Amino acid sequence: MPITHIYSRGRIAVFALLALALLAGLAASRTYRADAATPLTQNSNTQSATFEQSSSSTDGCIYTAAWVSVNGAHSVANNGNGPASVTNQTVLNGYAETVNYCTNAYRYAEWDNVSLAPNQFRMDGALNRAVLSGAIPASSAYGCDADGNCDDDAGSPSFDVGWQRTGDQLITPSHTSSHTPGQDIVNVEFSGQSYVAQANGSIVVTGAGGGTVPVTSANDDFNFQDSAYLSNSMTVSVVVARKLQPIVIPAGHTLTISNVSLGCYDALTFGYQLDMGANVTVGGGRCAHPADTTIGPFAQDTQIRIWTTDTSAWYCTGYPASYTYYSDGLHALVTGTNPYQVDIMDSGVGCNVPADQLRLPSGPGQGNLTATLTISP
Repeated sequence: MPITHIYSRGRIAVFALLALALLAGLAASRTYRADAATPLTQNSNTQSATFEQSSSSTDGCIYTAAWVSVNGAHSVANNGNGPASVTNQTVLNGYAETVNYCTNAYRYAEWDNVSLAPNQFRMDGALNRAVLSGAIPASSAYGCDADGNCDDDAGSPSFDVGWQRTGDQLITPSHTSSHTPGQDIVNVEFSGQSYVAQANGSIVVTGAGGGTVPVTSANDDFNFQDSAYLSNSMTVSVVVARKLQPIVIPAGHTLTISNVSLGCYDALTFGYQLDMGANVTVGGGRCAHPADTTIGPFAQDTQIRIWTTDTSAWYCTGYPASYTYYSDGLHALVTGTNPYQVDIMDSGVGCNVPADQLRLPSGPGQGNLTATLTISP
């Protein structure tokens, strides 16, 4: 007699959908510039249907359990060099189990990333219903009948399962980004929906001890032991290979910050930072053009970063650190070499885009802060 699956795979399944969504999704293709580097973009759409249930018959003999998760993904990847790569794949993960405690017959079948044919899984775009049907080869299976005859033939159990949306939306949009100064930017924007549903139908597991696993799974109170969901996740992932090199003032030379322009919408302050030390303020305001500033000379090579703080975000959580943007950060574009053109974007409207989220200028001279840096001969 096998050890039956009494833990909840449904809890794992629902939150695994969120993880999948952050790795795949469909969104409007966009291009971010970072020192003329070519971005790698991946846009994907994942449609998912999942259920979990366990039940016992009224006579106390038959116990059945099942967990099923189907994920259909359409992915487009483009690195800017040649045609985009398009991938379409629908896979099934899950298990089905039937146990007769009165005769000691049992059967267990499992599916691990089993590819499905296009006609085996169908879901409408509005997430109202989905259907999983047909004979689908198992990854593994085992069981014994009432006479003790056993086998481990995987076989092709038959599915006839339908989902019908019944409840509220569970997933909300999110945004993540990561950045190493001077290195790659990874930006992920996710939005999607997951709805409570009801699953009905059957799974027929074949082989010794086989039988029918009835599907009558519904979830009205987020009970992971008896649950069903329909989900659609949309994500765009962007990786930009940064080509930023530190701006270094050679020993004995000076650097002049000139042609400074501060945007007219948000109030900004700006300045510079030497060798990752304290921020030095040079000026600020709206629609301002601070006077030129010359720095140095120094006895040793000195690295400089330009910064701007969006002082209009004074009421935002994390201010001022989260709304101070540097010339090697997620809001900056640096072009040219002596002179260097530095452009930095602010937070946008209100608290929308702090320093840990990507907002690059569309091109040289297009930042909320623009400046020219020139090292003396």
